[in-house]
Amino acid sequence: MNLFLTLLLKLTPLYFIIGCGFILARIYPLNPETLARVLIYISAPIVVFNGMYKAHLSTATLALPLLFFIVGTIICYLFYQLAKPIWRGAEKNLIAFTSGTANSGYFGLPVAIGIFGDSIIPYAVLISLGTVFYENTFGLFILGKGKFSSKDSIKHLLKLPNLYACALGLGANLLQLHFGDNYNMFVTNIQGSFVVLGMLLIGLSIPKFSAIEFDGKFTLLAFGAKFFAWPLFIWLSIKLINMLLPNFYPTVTQQAFLVLSLVPLATNTVVYSAVLHLHPQKAALTVFLSTLWALLYIPLMLQFLL
Repeated sequence: MNLFLTLLLKLTPLYFIIGCGFILARIYPLNPETLARVLIYISAPIVVFNGMYKAHLSTATLALPLLFFIVGTIICYLFYQLAKPIWRGAEKNLIAFTSGTANSGYFGLPVAIGIFGDSIIPYAVLISLGTVFYENTFGLFILGKGKFSSKDSIKHLLKLPNLYACALGLGANLLQLHFGDNYNMFVTNIQGSFVVLGMLLIGLSIPKFSAIEFDGKFTLLAFGAKFFAWPLFIWLSIKLINMLLPNFYPTVTQQAFLVLSLVPLATNTVVYSAVLHLHPQKAALTVFLSTLWALLYIPLMLQFLL
């Protein structure tokens, strides 16, 4: 129980920031899209660059995004098959897409840093890239029912600054470049702001959820994918890797595995469903409920799994 309370106390300030964002959005006409662009094009690329720059590169670490991409694709396909007998419409596509991804960027990375500190950043960054690849390839194909060609998916991927930041950080790591104390101080400040801004963005976005639509079957299936299937698959993967390849992944990497398997549904589910007119109100409510549930779920599961 001590570990549960410790983790809960570490998460509570992050949810306090979400609450502040919600209150601000109710009082002032703030635009969450502007803050999202700051995170996407400034804060996140710097955090990603630093994570790759300071990562201990090996076959094990470079395999992290591939593992999460494979798990996301498998879960997406499984829940697409589960949803087909329930819905004839686009709900099954939306369920499949959101089942295979997670809010690893705006939520997972800040939470991982808040709980385990800066040492987890390189591994959490690499894992997050796996979800990015899934979303923009197999995930978008399923969500768009084939509307997105391979060419369109590649174009979308090439627009993501995190990919270039990852490549630059990898290059700086391989070249063993040294940037000095000023760089370290700068990155520390950016990482702190990234945590705050990521949580604030979630709070600012909540009042935008208008005309909500609740579907018990949809929410239950989405929760089953995110809060049961994902941790089960990742836990089994860790056990299998440790059995076949002892000491292949250090403790901090396994912690990153577990944290990012427990995070709530991706906010990108709302974005893409709105663009494609695939029940965005239903998606918004389910994503919001999953974020609230994660406050108790993450520390409870980490106490059980660690």
